[in-house]
Amino acid sequence: MASLGFSIIYLVVFGSMIGFIAYIYALQHLPTEQTAIYAYINPIVAIITRSIFLHEKQVSSFWQESLPPLQACIWSIQLQKQINQYCTTLSFFYAEKHAFFE
Repeated sequence: MASLGFSIIYLVVFGSMIGFIAYIYALQHLPTEQTAIYAYINPIVAIITRSIFLHEKQVSSFWQESLPPLQACIWSIQLQKQINQYCTTLSFFYAEKHAFFE
């Protein structure tokens, strides 16, 4: 029984520490949008990996529940592309206007 308690403490402490350190590292070295997407994708990847390597069966609700995070990632990427396009257009317009008045 004591080994079970130590196992749980070990997994909670070191699993949390590794995850937290990896998250902080990602925030420092990757764009914030990409780091935020990992928070949506990681649980889905973990469940799929678990089903492949541990041969666990997935219930049908898993696929229904995994659609909203995937859709949020797709929307986030599309929104970022639209923002980049808008900023490019705006800076081009500003450059033309600024050159016109000189």
